[in-house]
Amino acid sequence: MFIKKIAGFILVTTVLNTYNCFGQDSVQWTRGLRFGCDVSRFAISEFQQGRKAMEFSFDTEYKYNKFFTAEAGVEQISTSNDRLSYKSTGFYGRAGLDFNILKRDKLEKGRDIVYVGFRYGFYHVNHQVNSYVIPSYFPKDTRNGSFSSKNLNGHWIEVAFGLKVEVVKNLFLGGSARGRVLLFSGKDINYPNYMPGFGKGANKVNFGVNYSIYYQIPLMKVKPKKVAKIETKPKK
Repeated sequence: MFIKKIAGFILVTTVLNTYNCFGQDSVQWTRGLRFGCDVSRFAISEFQQGRKAMEFSFDTEYKYNKFFTAEAGVEQISTSNDRLSYKSTGFYGRAGLDFNILKRDKLEKGRDIVYVGFRYGFYHVNHQVNSYVIPSYFPKDTRNGSFSSKNLNGHWIEVAFGLKVEVVKNLFLGGSARGRVLLFSGKDINYPNYMPGFGKGANKVNFGVNYSIYYQIPLMKVKPKKVAKIETKPKK
C-alpha cells in the first residue's frame, strides 16, 4: 500500500511537470520544502560574550503566496563576574504563517518573496544563579546568595517582516525583522536573564533581526490560474 502511494505521487508529479513544460506564456514557480539555517546566530558569541545560539527553520507554500513556517533553536547563556555567576540552557520553537505580498505572476522569476508573518513562540529554559552580590554603601547591608537550578517556560507572539531571494537555483538568502510580545513567563525570584528565542527577560516586548540561508527541495511546478476572457462584439 505504501509503495502504491509513492508510485501514485511520482506519477502525479510527473504529469504535472510534463503539463507545465508545454506552451505556457505565464510565469511558473516551484513549490517544495525549504530548509534554512540562521547564520547570524553563529556570530552572536562574537558580539555577546558568553552567549551561544543555533536556529533552523522550515517552510512550505500550501496555497498561492501563503506559507506555513516553523523555526526551532537552542541558546546558552553564561555570565561570570564579581557580582553575578549565572548560567542558563534552553530551547525554543515558533510556528505560524507567512504571506507573500509580491504578485509572482507579474515577475520575470516568481520564486523571490517579500513577506509579512505571524508566529506563536514558546521556550523552555533551565537556569541557575551560582552566586550573586548586591552591593550597598554600607558593608553590613550588602546582600549575597545563590539560587538552585530551576526549569521555566514561557510563551509569546511575534510579527515578522522579511524577504527570501533566490541567488542560484534552489538556494536562497533572506533576512527578517521581528517584534515580539510576551504572553507569559515562569519565574522564581525573577524572570530568567534571557528567554531563548524571545530575548531579554526584563522586557515584555523585544525586537530582533536574523539573516538566513535556505535550500529548497523542489516538488512540483505551479502557475497562476488563467482568467477566461469574454469576447464582446463591437456595436454596429
